[in-house]
Amino acid sequence: ILGYPLLGLLFRSGAFTLRDQRITYAVLAAALLGLLAYGILRVFISICYSYEDTRGPVISATLALITNGSLNIIFVLLWSYWLPGLIEYRVASLTLAGTVAVWLQVFFLRRWLRRYLPDKQLFPWKKLLLQLLFAIVMSLIVSLLFWVSMNELFRVVSAVFIGGFSYFLLAHFSGETYPYRIWKQFKNRLFK
Repeated sequence: ILGYPLLGLLFRSGAFTLRDQRITYAVLAAALLGLLAYGILRVFISICYSYEDTRGPVISATLALITNGSLNIIFVLLWSYWLPGLIEYRVASLTLAGTVAVWLQVFFLRRWLRRYLPDKQLFPWKKLLLQLLFAIVMSLIVSLLFWVSMNELFRVVSAVFIGGFSYFLLAHFSGETYPYRIWKQFKNRLFK
């Protein structure tokens, strides 16, 4: 939600135009779709290594490399046919190909790890869904700020603080312990 205005605040000047801001935001959005997968992938690879298994990560990386390369070629060559009016956004398709490849790598490694951990839940999906719910509510709250007319810098800074506060408040009232731990560490460093 804050990516587009933040890019404008940080980079838009004579050389970085509004068009560049839109293209950069498209790339950022495509990369954001794979962010969770990169985190999960790191955990799955570490689990493989803990079982002294290097074959699974190598096979999954090879699969991801082939998928990424193939999708890059397909997206770049066919983008002008699919979306001729949006040809400048073709660079975002390269990032999207990487996102698809990393998710494929995660799904492959999850199936691979069932040989070592068949009955274990490797990722806390219930917690993830709860965090996703917090993020959706926080996003709705932050989106309301963009209906208020104010300075762009003040709007982005307010959105960061109000969004973070609402997220931690939701987490606190749901019984999560990490908001208290983070507040305690912040207080200790601030008043040290």
